[in-house]
Amino acid sequence: VPTFSPKLSSRVLKASVDVMAQLNDQQKKAIFRTLAADHYILIKGMPGTGKTATVVALVQLAVRLGLSVLITSHTHSAVDNVLLKLRGLVDFLRLGAVHKLHPELTDYGETRQVFSSPQEMQAFYDSKNVVAVTCLGSSHPLLTRRQFDLCIVDESGQVLQPTVLRPLFSARKFILIGDPEQLPPLVRSTKAKELGLGQSLFARLDRPAVTSELSLQYRMNQRITDLANTLTYNGRLQCGSPEVASATLSLPKPLVDQPDWVSRALGSSLDQAVIVLDTGKTEAVDCTNVAETEVVLKIVTALGQGGVAGERVGVIAPYRAQVELLRKRTACLTGSSRIEVNTV
Repeated sequence: VPTFSPKLSSRVLKASVDVMAQLNDQQKKAIFRTLAADHYILIKGMPGTGKTATVVALVQLAVRLGLSVLITSHTHSAVDNVLLKLRGLVDFLRLGAVHKLHPELTDYGETRQVFSSPQEMQAFYDSKNVVAVTCLGSSHPLLTRRQFDLCIVDESGQVLQPTVLRPLFSARKFILIGDPEQLPPLVRSTKAKELGLGQSLFARLDRPAVTSELSLQYRMNQRITDLANTLTYNGRLQCGSPEVASATLSLPKPLVDQPDWVSRALGSSLDQAVIVLDTGKTEAVDCTNVAETEVVLKIVTALGQGGVAGERVGVIAPYRAQVELLRKRTACLTGSSRIEVNTV
């Protein structure tokens, strides 16, 4: 049974003041419980609740306290997302092939280093208090020679148990961060699922005594939050502020000569925050839908006319084939190169 220290030292509290100044009470509590944990802790972060901001503050505080930290996740993008927020705040080393790293993080990679001896190389690795790598990449020789004080696993609900164990063996204490209501590990074998491979370590260990919950979100207005609560979160997800709750789409420029359904889809009232467009009952025979692609193009074009920059538009499709079709069709639109089109 995991245990927690009853008190944190005054040194911890003093070091945390400015680091956690921008965090809410839930995020602060999660960090303090992490430092008090003797073995492990889970941080359950619902959508938009600031999981990354919490991780960044935790890493900063850990470094101030002289602790070493291993940051890991299932994908390179998840690892890099944390590191991009840590740049300029703490020094870190990013392990992994340079072509898989975010372009802005290549200077933090190990391949940029040149050593004159094995001893010099080992000294370089040992000098880094913060190291980041994917779970699969945690078989790196550095991790077999070193024990970290903390191992932080982001998006841990998506990692297979055998995979997530690798980095955990390299730390004295671990923190699993995730949301069991989101995508679980991908397991194709029915037999493997029946035997439990589809259950993440987060889901296996999740219980109130060891889990801190983040439920104040800053991403969705009240209507979208209500939908998420109805479908998944049973009323637990809350807007972080009145401003978040009442936020609506505001186009810099007026729409001109657009059909009524487009104007409604891009309406500025709170009641129009969730719009469902019924494109018909015809069942698709493959993983692409040309008709829905045209609907998306019409909306994206209208957003551009309304003065919305391409980088502020995201399009999600369930299949990669549909994503590729959307990318091809949007390629000719002005500013479309900055529009993100992807699967969930």
